[in-house]
Amino acid sequence: MAWQLTDDDWLARIAAETAPPRDVPSVLSSELWANAFSMWATDQGYTTGDYTASALYRTWVDVRYGTAGETVYAQHLDPASGTPVAWPASVLERFARVANGMDSDYSGALAEAQHALEEMLQPYVDQFCADVLEIQSRNVSEPTPTATKPDVGVVDGINQTVLKELPEFRSEKANLIESQVRFYATPDLVLIGDSHPASYYDYLTARGYTIGTVTMMRRGSGFSPGRVEVGILEVINPGGQPLGDRVPPDQDDIRKAVTEAIGRVSNKEVRHNR
Repeated sequence: MAWQLTDDDWLARIAAETAPPRDVPSVLSSELWANAFSMWATDQGYTTGDYTASALYRTWVDVRYGTAGETVYAQHLDPASGTPVAWPASVLERFARVANGMDSDYSGALAEAQHALEEMLQPYVDQFCADVLEIQSRNVSEPTPTATKPDVGVVDGINQTVLKELPEFRSEKANLIESQVRFYATPDLVLIGDSHPASYYDYLTARGYTIGTVTMMRRGSGFSPGRVEVGILEVINPGGQPLGDRVPPDQDDIRKAVTEAIGRVSNKEVRHNR
């Protein structure tokens, strides 16, 4: 069954893109395509009653971004969790080895789960890519209005997801590029990442905005809220033209807006690079 996507912003965004990559790691490491796949998988569950793709995607995110092995098992693999996924016996056996004291940690079990996830997700990614190509072939992309200010609740929800999935810098799992995401901001609107509706970016372009980065320095734990660092890269004039060599306006109002936007969706400490 073809993807019956009805969100106009996402239809326009997908139609304006080139075809997505076809392999699981490339699709799910792309912020835009990972968010689109998550939507597609959820819609598949609604329309067919099969939530396997959605469950596999959620498991991929937790395994990829360092969730503890016991939590991965309890939330995604344990039959008592109600998972719709028929996990291979080899994966369940590796987790059982840790529980029985035969393995000292979950590294082997998580590696086995990662391998199985790629194989199990691939047929769903193939179908997702086919549905995306069908949408793109219809060429539904149209200009979207920019006069209405974006919904803050929607913005906060996407910002929270982006920050939650951002891996920690200097960990063995991520380098600087992987743990850093761009933001686009005015004093009254901050978009973190590139997965917001297209009309939200158009709203900023019409007014002029600041581009910067958010880096996940510490994800935090039960004893520490964690920390992000914010840096400013460039100022864009109304209409989308770079400021160039001209002296940029004071950015304290932007720094304040970014701090407040992160504070609404995360308890992490925010530090600004000057």
